[in-house]
Amino acid sequence: MSAITRTGFVALILFLFPCVAQAVVVSPQNIDLQVEPGEKISFELVVTNDSTKTLEYEVQFYSVELGGGPGDLSFFDLTDSIVVRALRETPEIILEAGQNQKIFYELAVTSGVNPGTKVVAAQIFEKPSEGNGVVVASGRISLVFLSVGELQELVEVVDFSSSVSRTSHLPIEFYSVFRNDGESVAQPSGIIKISNIFGKRVEALPINEEYKRITPGSERTVLTTWGNGEAAKSGFIRELRQEFSQFHFGIYSVVLDTNISNIDSSSVAPIRVVLLPWRTIIVFFGILLVLGVTVFVTRKK
Repeated sequence: MSAITRTGFVALILFLFPCVAQAVVVSPQNIDLQVEPGEKISFELVVTNDSTKTLEYEVQFYSVELGGGPGDLSFFDLTDSIVVRALRETPEIILEAGQNQKIFYELAVTSGVNPGTKVVAAQIFEKPSEGNGVVVASGRISLVFLSVGELQELVEVVDFSSSVSRTSHLPIEFYSVFRNDGESVAQPSGIIKISNIFGKRVEALPINEEYKRITPGSERTVLTTWGNGEAAKSGFIRELRQEFSQFHFGIYSVVLDTNISNIDSSSVAPIRVVLLPWRTIIVFFGILLVLGVTVFVTRKK
């Protein structure tokens, strides 16, 4: 089985960089399938011609090995254990400008495949015209996450922390570090509950809204932000405006509550953050002082 290196295959992962213009759009970008060894399963892709002219497209499938970090992918030729075939009468995909088309596929897994998570990449690219010479095929991909057999799910919270413990204003960033010790790809979710010193909940922040995946044997940090704007403002007036726009004052308890079945949320230690908008306090008492002096001087006259 020949490996396709990351350097030589950089065009395949252009989907990670949306700013790059492409003549094709494929959806969904990620597909989750469950299948037993020896079984078949169907799925569909939607291909859209994002150019201003009629184009013909090709689809190729590869086996993918996931590394420890986001975007760390290695691509290989498909083995005989996984077979993908199109469920359509003609192999050509010819679309006019702005046109889209559903393409149905059947994925078969042989009976000898060991249980585990398999990842298949579908690359959709523009078919080069005849006589154009050597053409580097760049395009979009869709990743198929295939769970074969009964897999153990085991996810742990390695760390839960905040960007600051004391600050004068929002935003504050919370970091939830998950480790996947199971056999399947995990997508942790849940909420971060924020309560004031009296126990009243003031905010509930959903975590991992992008449904980022954690591959078996790896860790991933999920970022959740409380508040809007930039964390680091420079200048008294700018930070004063930030305090006014999202006013919070006091000590807050922050609790991570996940939907992971094997995790008891009470076992994850809560964190505390102190919000002290001292610029607002200075301005408030400054105004009171000016008013008091004005009243005092007026009465003396």
